[in-house]
Amino acid sequence: MTSLEGFRIRAARMDDLDALYTLAVETGGGLTNLPPDRDGLIQRLENSEASYAANVSKPGNENYILVLEETASRQVIGTSCLFAQLGVDWPFYSFRLARLSQTNRELRKIHKYDVLMLVNDFDGAAEVGGLYLAKGWRQSGSPRGLGRLLARSRYLFVAASRERFPERIVAELRGYVNAHGLRPFWEALGRHFFDMPFDEADRYNSLYGNQFIADLMPTYPFYVQLLPHEAQAVIGRPHDNSVPAYKLLQAEGFRYHGYVDIFDAGPTVESDIDQLKAVRDRETAALVDVAQAPDGITPMLIATGVGRDYRATVARIWRQGYGVCIEPAAAMALDVEPGEELAYAPSEIVSIDPATGEVVWRGPCGDVDAAVARARRAFPGWAARPLDERLAVLHRYKEIVLADTDRFASLIAQETGKPLWETRTEVASVAAKVDISISAYHERTGTRETTAAGGVQALRHKPHGVLAVLGPYNFPAHLPNGHIVPALIAGNSIVFKPSELTPAVALQMADYWTQAGLPEGVLNVVPAPARPAST
Repeated sequence: MTSLEGFRIRAARMDDLDALYTLAVETGGGLTNLPPDRDGLIQRLENSEASYAANVSKPGNENYILVLEETASRQVIGTSCLFAQLGVDWPFYSFRLARLSQTNRELRKIHKYDVLMLVNDFDGAAEVGGLYLAKGWRQSGSPRGLGRLLARSRYLFVAASRERFPERIVAELRGYVNAHGLRPFWEALGRHFFDMPFDEADRYNSLYGNQFIADLMPTYPFYVQLLPHEAQAVIGRPHDNSVPAYKLLQAEGFRYHGYVDIFDAGPTVESDIDQLKAVRDRETAALVDVAQAPDGITPMLIATGVGRDYRATVARIWRQGYGVCIEPAAAMALDVEPGEELAYAPSEIVSIDPATGEVVWRGPCGDVDAAVARARRAFPGWAARPLDERLAVLHRYKEIVLADTDRFASLIAQETGKPLWETRTEVASVAAKVDISISAYHERTGTRETTAAGGVQALRHKPHGVLAVLGPYNFPAHLPNGHIVPALIAGNSIVFKPSELTPAVALQMADYWTQAGLPEGVLNVVPAPARPAST
C-alpha cells in the first residue's frame, strides 16, 4: 500500500462541524473561507450541502466544501473548498497593480508610478480556497503529499462537474506577516480606513460579506510610492506558511498577474480552468480489476463520483486492456467496484519495456508553457547565428549519434519492443537526415530577385519562430528528427512532445544536441500524457 492510500477526499457533511471548527481555530485566523466561528461554519456547511444537492446547469452562488479524512479512523485532518462563481451576491474586490507614466518635455523628465486600483475584475470567476491541513499531519513522520492531495483533488472535482463552473478560476493567498505578527500592508493602508485590527476586519469579511469594503474603502487609485517601504515590499508576497501552497498553484498552472488582496496584499493567482494540469491531463477508464500492482507503477491522483458522491485518493493505477486496475486499499478508500468509472491525473510519465514489463524511464510531466517560454527566449539568438555555425552544430550531432549507435538502438528497442536490426536502421536514418536536410536547404532557399512592372520582386527566407514537433511511438527518433533537423537549419526553436510511450528516446536525442553545442532552450522536450486535441 502506498502512504496515501489510507486517506481520501470526500464532500463535507454537517457532522464534520466539530472537526472543521478545530481546524479553523488551529489556523489562528486569516483564512477567510475557514472562520473560527461555529455559526459561520454551520452556515457554510448548509450552503455546501445545498450546493451539492442542487440540479445545476450553469455556475451560480454554489460553494463546495471538501474534507480530507484518514480512511481507517474516519478522522478529518484537512479541508478545502470551491466557490462556483464570485460576485453573485456582492462584488469581489481586489487591488490591481498598474503602471502610470507622466512626462514633461521642457524638463525632459519621465516619471513612472505604480498604483493600486480597486477593481472587480474577478467577478464571474470560480475560486479555490480554504485549504488547511492539520499541523500534526505536517510534521516529520507524516505521509508526504497530503497537502498536494487536498489541493489537486479540487480540480478533478471541477472536471467531473464541468457545467457547474465557469471558464476562469482564481486563488487568494495570505499576505506576508512580519516578525512582530503584523501585516505591513494593512498597517500602512487598510487600518486607516476601517479603524479596526486586521483580524477583526478579516473575520467580519468572512462572516458578513464585503459590503463594508465598498462603503469604507476609497475608490481612487493609491500611489504605491507613498506607502512605507516595508509595505511596498510585501505587495504580492505570500505569507511564509503559504509558500508551499503558492508553489502547488504555480505547478498546476495558476499565474500571478499583479492582483493582490485588499487587506494584506497577498497575491491572487488565476488560470483558465481547462488549462489546469489536472483538468487538462485528466483521463477516464472503467475499473476492471482490483489486484496487487506490478512493480514500477507510480501512484497518482484518482477520483470517482460527482457532487456529494465525489471521492479522491492517491494510489497506484495501471492499464489492463481497455480499463484500469487499482489495489485493494485504493478500492476501499474510493469505495468502488469493478465496472465503475475512475478519473485520474498523471503526475509523471513512466515508459515500460513492452517485452519485459520493466521500467525504462520515469520522470515528471513537462510544462508546455514553460517550454514555449524557453523556446521564445532562445529563438532570436539561434536565428541570428550565421548559417555556417548552425550547420556545424548539426554535423557534430550526426557524429555523436553515429558514435553511440549501439546504445541508442538498444534504447529505442527497449521503449518500442522492436528488434535491434530495425532500431539500428532507425539510428542510421537519424544521422543521414542531417546531410539530406542541408542539401535540401541549399537547393530550395536563397534570395531571388526579378524585375517586374518597374519594380523589384524579392524572395527571401526567414525562420518562423517557435515550432511544435509531435513524436509518434513507432519511429520515436527518425520521424521527429525529420522535422527537428530542417527546423534547426532554418533558425527556428522547437518544443518537442514525444509519445508518452517513448520519452527516453526523445530525451536522449536532446542530450545529443546538447553535446553538439545546441544552445539551451532551442530544443525543449516535454514528456506528457496523450490527450485529445482541442481548439
